[in-house]
Amino acid sequence: MRNLKNYQSIKTKWEKLQAEDKKIRIRDAAKKLETSEASLLSTEINDGVYFLNISDYNTFLTEVLSLDKIMLLIRSDSVVHEKTISSKDIQLRDNKVFNNKSNELILEFNPTLFKYIFSQNKLHAKRSLRSFQIFDIYGDAILKIYLKGKNEIEFDNIVERYKSEYNYELQEPINHKNLEPKSIIELNSSVKECECYDYDLNENILRKVLIGSSKEQIPIQIHAIGKGTIQYHKDLIKKIVDFGPWINIIDKTFNLHAMENHLKHVILKKHQRNNDSFYYLDFYDISNNYVLGICSLEKFNKDFNNMVDKINRTTNLRI
Repeated sequence: MRNLKNYQSIKTKWEKLQAEDKKIRIRDAAKKLETSEASLLSTEINDGVYFLNISDYNTFLTEVLSLDKIMLLIRSDSVVHEKTISSKDIQLRDNKVFNNKSNELILEFNPTLFKYIFSQNKLHAKRSLRSFQIFDIYGDAILKIYLKGKNEIEFDNIVERYKSEYNYELQEPINHKNLEPKSIIELNSSVKECECYDYDLNENILRKVLIGSSKEQIPIQIHAIGKGTIQYHKDLIKKIVDFGPWINIIDKTFNLHAMENHLKHVILKKHQRNNDSFYYLDFYDISNNYVLGICSLEKFNKDFNNMVDKINRTTNLRI
């Protein structure tokens, strides 16, 4: 009964907030209402939203990743990383999504953090937008997968197979004792020895690196770190635009949104391999969380290094 009262209270507050601010995003609303995104989403069950019961995540994700065209989205408070891919180009192995032609890594995730799964079908820009949304025990989003192709029937069939009765699980008090920490997959663990420099972002080095690599047509790797996830994009960067405090990459199969004033620290790593030098730029947010990384691709490391050195000579960032 207590859980039902909590549910009804949250539902009423969420509906009131939406009436007052029709453009508010659910993640921002959850913070404002001091609840979780998943808890708010649960109040929309039977209104385009279903609660899913998944016993085998590998099977479930294999089915979802077989949809003709999807977008994978991970995020932190400071960075949103969106990657659009065709199912014919990918494969799932050992909690990782690979490009099956190049064998390049697209996404890696920790399924032990998965707790709540929802499907959603809502109108967005007068079109149906279908998604699967995966949350941790706290109700925080880990991974969202959006249908970008035409397999609407196949998507709905997956929902039918897994939809389950909701028993107000997200309105139950959380026992924080013995909970697994919100682990982040370690990145670049093979880079054990490197020359490192720390910088404070008094000037915006992220903007300079993105614009420089785009202007000089240097392909780069951009990876973002979420809760138990890392997602990668490797290509040329083309369209860079500003929306409010966010700098954005809006390319055909890749979007990045980074809140520049939240990125307060960067570490430049210089790593030697086979008589070659490779630069890695690791960006940290205001809470000192590692949220974004940029590095060169093979065969373009010298061009990337020269660009970073040029930025370094004209930017007083060294501590």
